[in-house]
Amino acid sequence: GLFSRITFREPLFVGGPGNTTGLAEKLPTEDGLRGCIRHLEVNDHVYRFNIAPLGDSVKGFDVEECSADRCSKVPCQHGGKCLTSGETAVCLCPLGFAGDLCETRVDLQVPSFNGSSYLRYPGLGGSALSWLDLQLTLKPIAQDGVILYNGHRSDGVGDFMAVYMSDGHLEFTFDLGTGVATIRSGEPVTLGEWHELRLSRTGRLAILQVDSMAPTQAMAPGAFTQLSLPQNLYIGGVPNFDMVSPKVRVRTSFVGCIQKVVINNQPLQILAAALGGVNVDNCPHPCVTRPCGDEGRCVPEMDYFTCECAQGYHDTQCQQHAAPTMLQDIPIPRFAGNSYLHYSDPDTMRRQIANCFISNFLIYLTTIS
Repeated sequence: GLFSRITFREPLFVGGPGNTTGLAEKLPTEDGLRGCIRHLEVNDHVYRFNIAPLGDSVKGFDVEECSADRCSKVPCQHGGKCLTSGETAVCLCPLGFAGDLCETRVDLQVPSFNGSSYLRYPGLGGSALSWLDLQLTLKPIAQDGVILYNGHRSDGVGDFMAVYMSDGHLEFTFDLGTGVATIRSGEPVTLGEWHELRLSRTGRLAILQVDSMAPTQAMAPGAFTQLSLPQNLYIGGVPNFDMVSPKVRVRTSFVGCIQKVVINNQPLQILAAALGGVNVDNCPHPCVTRPCGDEGRCVPEMDYFTCECAQGYHDTQCQQHAAPTMLQDIPIPRFAGNSYLHYSDPDTMRRQIANCFISNFLIYLTTIS
């Protein structure tokens, strides 16, 4: 048509049609909005939702305060994200921060998970197609919770594997695409204590052993033998259970501590290898006090630890450095794989420069296996 202007004679309604009639002939719906509106601006005028004289509204009906707006009263710090839960709002803190508002910087050593936490890693992809060996050292606090999850699709459909607590038992569930198989520890584990889980899967067969309990095993149904896991791997929980297969019976995240993860004989650097995480704090453990100093790495072993020290430290806690040995005191030098001798005296340099195309070396050596 030729018209280029629009005229409004009816009041402006926000959130619903009000008493406007005849909308069914013009719009695909007559229903009002189910949700929240935080900001409304038309032609540079910002509308205030309060009733006049405090705001611009003339009147309203059945309008409540938006629960999501509770986040305006929870100023999460250091990049934390606010999430409403029931009548409250909580902060989801990034790695390295903790507290109600993510206000506390945390030197993470042994991760602790509180039921809203998780760590995210690259998925196992094709590395677990036919064979998987998994070792976990963990201390559960609650009887239920997903400890580890990796799937094929983000909607929970297809191949997956999951390790979780269920009624105090440790369970492993996996699906190769032709049906689910579940293994359960023979006995419930003691809450608040460290436990070692060992899982081995070859093709359709999986074997689970917890501590010194008798191993249990399960065989996946169908003919498929490979497990495809391209999605991210999650440890300690998941951000959203819509991504978890409905065949996993537990729908809560893990509460407790995890100090060691070994996948296919490769130790996972739980914190250093993580792509991201939320609400991860320190577990009460001696490693939190950094007993190995700045030159060593504290390796947790249940309730105890050992120190991995840098070259040159000869005590168990990386505090005493060996005195440097003078070269003239060494009749026959011994090399440790990361050591060397550097010659820079003028006579040696002059001989090498003068005969730049011919260098003769005569070396007698002894190897140490």
